[in-house]
Amino acid sequence: MMAVHAQNSAAHYNKGKSEFYTGHYNACITELKACAQDTSLKDCNYLIALSLFNLKQYSSAAQYFKKDIAANKKNTNAYLQLAKCYSMTHKTGKANRCYNCLLKIQPDYYLAYFEKGNIKFTQKKYKPAVELYNKTLLYKPQFENAFYQLGYCFLSLKDTATACSYWNRIQDIDDFENYQQIEQLCLAKHISQQH
Repeated sequence: MMAVHAQNSAAHYNKGKSEFYTGHYNACITELKACAQDTSLKDCNYLIALSLFNLKQYSSAAQYFKKDIAANKKNTNAYLQLAKCYSMTHKTGKANRCYNCLLKIQPDYYLAYFEKGNIKFTQKKYKPAVELYNKTLLYKPQFENAFYQLGYCFLSLKDTATACSYWNRIQDIDDFENYQQIEQLCLAKHISQQH
């Protein structure tokens, strides 16, 4: 009887993973909930949580990320996603605590510094955001998202020259609207410096 239950769990698990990777998140959740009690299937709760996150059900996703963390205290990806759930539901204090837990496990996890910087940026705390984005670059030197955000921090601090110096380090600005805005600001600053 136990072998049949294990086979059923494995079948639900495999089907659930397949549904997840094809973007059928509701079907994934249904399949994985059917086998979530099977402790030998380590990432059921994590995949359910990711599915709920992708469906923008952040509060429900947070509950499953917490279950995953309870079973695997060193899952840095679960901490990262849980923090994002908290950010999406405007619980920035809880998000910061998650990032801090993550950084205790893996001090060089650049995305944690980047996301902490985004929280500070949203709170209009530009100088602490700059510190966090620079810490991001310490661990991932060519992380273009950090260059973008540093540029916007310095623009908010009315330092267009420094903003442009960060934006000029981006190899390929893929968002046309951002590209136009950045090009206009940096060109205007360059012209004003020549006169």
